[in-house]
Amino acid sequence: MSSLIHKNEKGMVLPLGLMFLAIIAILGTTAVIVTTTDLKIGSNYRASVQDFYIAEAGIQDGIGRLVSGTISDSGSETDVNWHTGIDDYCSSTNFDNSFTVTHYVSGGNVVTDSNGNPYYRIVSKTISETKELEAIVGLTYPSPFENAMHGCDGVAVASNGGTSSYSSSGEPTTGDNGSIGTSNPNANITLESNADIQGNVSATGSLTLDGNADILKNALANNGIAMNGNNSIGGDANSNGNIKLDHNSEILGDANSNGNLELNSIMSEILGDATASGTITCKWDCSKHITGSINSGTPPSIDNPVVPTSNCDPLDLTSLFDDADETAMDNDNGELNEDFYDSGSDTYSLGGNNDDEIGVSGAQKEYYFTDFSMNSNSDLTINGDVTLYIDGDFSLNSNTKIEFDLGATLTIYVTGDFTLDSNTKINRYGNPQNLKIYSNAESSSNSDYKFHLKSNSGFYGVVYAPDSAVEIKSNSDLYGAVRGKYIDMASNAEFHYDEDLKNLSSSAGGTPDDYVMVSWREVF
Repeated sequence: MSSLIHKNEKGMVLPLGLMFLAIIAILGTTAVIVTTTDLKIGSNYRASVQDFYIAEAGIQDGIGRLVSGTISDSGSETDVNWHTGIDDYCSSTNFDNSFTVTHYVSGGNVVTDSNGNPYYRIVSKTISETKELEAIVGLTYPSPFENAMHGCDGVAVASNGGTSSYSSSGEPTTGDNGSIGTSNPNANITLESNADIQGNVSATGSLTLDGNADILKNALANNGIAMNGNNSIGGDANSNGNIKLDHNSEILGDANSNGNLELNSIMSEILGDATASGTITCKWDCSKHITGSINSGTPPSIDNPVVPTSNCDPLDLTSLFDDADETAMDNDNGELNEDFYDSGSDTYSLGGNNDDEIGVSGAQKEYYFTDFSMNSNSDLTINGDVTLYIDGDFSLNSNTKIEFDLGATLTIYVTGDFTLDSNTKINRYGNPQNLKIYSNAESSSNSDYKFHLKSNSGFYGVVYAPDSAVEIKSNSDLYGAVRGKYIDMASNAEFHYDEDLKNLSSSAGGTPDDYVMVSWREVF
């Protein structure tokens, strides 16, 4: 029986061998298929990644051109058809892509941010159309109102004049951001007796403090700092020129000079370190005047220049007033009260002791005048969003008021003199962002005032008049910010800077400094 079984097993080797060969062949084929598939997947993935970054390069290229101004919609911010032509297609150098930059449109209108700046839609794809990306971006612009008072050619603050700060939105604040500054080369700042600046002072020229003038924070000047009285600088004093302390002057922080540092009184002192590229001289032993280290003949670690010059007119008045000019041809003057508006001359004059209203609640209205005046004890109420284009002078005589209905805003463009006479008020106790005043009047000198804020006048708003000399008379009480060619603040005047204005942006003629990504998606 056993021998029969062994005889039956003699043919098993061949089938088993063939079976193993088949298994090996299947495994080999599977391995080849898997490897080939993985290679194809890897190749496709690599191509997909390459296509992704080629398309993404178009997105970044479009953003870069918007921020640099290479692509600009100046004057066409609300045009739904802006940059939609066949010639508006772009491509990135050394990248096989094609992209478009258009306004982001929804519901037939250009979508804007809270400052009225348009959003942009950038669509980029590869030339082979294997990958397409879409991004919605917004541009950000530096605020032209980063100081309480900014005089491009200089600022002078007389005795008892001063600045402080607050927040119109109610955000907590220490009230010490009422800074002043200049932007043109060699523009000086002068603070007379008892002037009190609750913030920083930055002069592209020289800085002079007389009497008992004080600066709460830092003092920065390119051409020197002179403390001629019983002055105090609460922070650091940095200058590329000489720093001189007379009488009872003191610097509570460090003093850094790329010139000489002089302490000419036995009572003058520096509570921090003193560093000068030149010499450091003192009335007595310098260790009696300077609390910190004394570093004579040592270049300080400060910027050069300490205060860089900047564009006096970042919003571009020409563009601003080109847009405003359209109001002369297309306006809502037909709605005005004929008792005060003369349609023949396009003048508006509100007589003494009279009241009037302009605008419609919840609506945007534009009006054109060749002259605008309000006489004593008259009151004007603004309803809705109102724009006044005055191709001439704007004047409010004594005891007149322009008041705002709830939610109302007022934008004023004026080409001539702007005058708030004594005891006049605009937007009293309101939000400064609701009142914007633009002037393109040109002063022939720093004493040729085109913007007059007289005694006891006041407003809550912003003034943008980079070509106009501005006078702020005694006891004026102003809230917001002002930018002018030159600013002369008289005694007892107060300017309260609204810190929320640092976030106020405008695209009209301005140069963007950054962007925000609103949305991004991979179309395919």
